[in-house]
Amino acid sequence: MDKSLLRNKTVPVLLALLRIAIGWHFLYEGLVKVLDPNWSARSFLEGSRWIFGDFFRLMASNDTVMQAIDITNAFGLTLVGLALIPGLFTRLASWAGVIMLLLYYLAYPPFGDYAYGALAEGNYLIVNKNLIELVCLLLLAFSRSGEFFGLDKLIYEYYRNDVDDAGGKDYQPLPAGNNKRRELLKGLAGLPFLAGFAGIFIKNIPEQGPDAISSATLP
Repeated sequence: MDKSLLRNKTVPVLLALLRIAIGWHFLYEGLVKVLDPNWSARSFLEGSRWIFGDFFRLMASNDTVMQAIDITNAFGLTLVGLALIPGLFTRLASWAGVIMLLLYYLAYPPFGDYAYGALAEGNYLIVNKNLIELVCLLLLAFSRSGEFFGLDKLIYEYYRNDVDDAGGKDYQPLPAGNNKRRELLKGLAGLPFLAGFAGIFIKNIPEQGPDAISSATLP
């Protein structure tokens, strides 16, 4: 990303908020699946009708494959969320989220009759929430957003020599003195959001089940 753009203090803040919001969504969607012993993506895969429909239905027909898919989906969503909120391994988490959302999109693309059977709260034409969230994750992956109010900044500082040896020319080390302490606090800024999520989730999960119409819930 252009460094001149990042000199605008609003841009890093907005990227961090975008990262935290998407992470919150993924984490919630993952945890409600992990905690629900009856949840399975089988019906979602069986209903796919686009060009990859046969492939998805073939996977749904095998119990062993379905067990692996359910575990990967539930814990994958959870781990992506756990990484994005505090900004830990953000690029890896963003790409993992992109792959998952792409599969959701390909199973029920929002055009023609191929989205029939997919729960949605509105009407879409090619662009739906899965695609929008996918594009946002691409932005996070290419912008090194974990360095903005995220733990990635602290990790890069700790392994500064390794990053430099690997050719990390764009890496900016933490400044010294008071500015260094300020940057350290910024690196930990995502943790209060993670703690807040935990408190809200524990309080509300007995009362509310999965959000049936949000993007990452569908499969």
